Amino acid sequence: MMTLEEMQFGALLLTSVLTIDLASRSLKHVGAAYNRSRWLLAGGIGLLAVQFLLQYTLHFRAMGVTQGVAVNLVFFMLTSWLVSLAILNLQRRGHLQRWEWLMGGGCWLVAVAILAVGTLGGGGNLWGDGLAQGLDGLARGLPLRDTPQMRTAEKCAALVFSLMQIGYSALHWKEFSRIKHALNNYYDGDEKHQLLRWMEKSVYLLGGLALMAPFVIFISGGVLFVYSVFLIGFIYYSVSRFINYGAENAMQQVETAEECNEEETPVEGRVGEAISQWTAARGYCRQGLNIQQVADTMGIKREQLRLWLRVQDMSMPPG
Repeated sequence: MMTLEEMQFGALLLTSVLTIDLASRSLKHVGAAYNRSRWLLAGGIGLLAVQFLLQYTLHFRAMGVTQGVAVNLVFFMLTSWLVSLAILNLQRRGHLQRWEWLMGGGCWLVAVAILAVGTLGGGGNLWGDGLAQGLDGLARGLPLRDTPQMRTAEKCAALVFSLMQIGYSALHWKEFSRIKHALNNYYDGDEKHQLLRWMEKSVYLLGGLALMAPFVIFISGGVLFVYSVFLIGFIYYSVSRFINYGAENAMQQVETAEECNEEETPVEGRVGEAISQWTAARGYCRQGLNIQQVADTMGIKREQLRLWLRVQDMSMPPG
């Protein structure tokens, strides 16, 4: 059976390769929102690689479960924050609000402050003399130690981690539901399924694994090993699908643009005129229409109608 050190080394290699792959891909035709999500995802996976490097080289788990948990919390929270922002940024087409950025960063700072008091304090009450002892321990450069105060601090930090992830998971599901509803108007069933499947799985898995992390990291042995395997598998799946989505979307945009450029009449004007005539004839009153049937009725190509709808949708901030 693979040892914990071997798994950490394998995870280090995988996350390092994925980080380099994400950072080196620059797609011109997918928009700023995708590329910003790409950098957020690369930052999150890169921090996870640093965490595996520290665990592998400094052997925090060998010192004890408590020492390993402290390091995991610091890096897992950062990774979860950046990956959550990457997904939300893609769902929102780049329209992230300031509080959505600050929520994760604020939670991380609170958790680090709690861990600092618990880790550096020599004992006593975490909220009483713990701060003074923590500052004294920081001045003396004490290493990570397994104390009741440190274990209490880690439980408090894990609670902050859970609350942060619950907040981001709720935002993910709200946006995913909005996108799913919106795509009912733009795509046929099979195409919609292909577009939503990877995002739906990513939202499910990220939410589940991140919500489990504050509890699983306190456990050693087989449970932690199984969780780590699932975590690594999720990372590989999500990053690979994210990259494929960007490449496929970029290719589709190029093909659509080339097709539209071949038209003598500007596409926007032609589609706009066709939609005006279709609306005036109350074509929208028919039930069970899909985008192909609407395009045929208007006498235009489906890709032209889809491109026009995308342009109109992207020109408005998400509701």
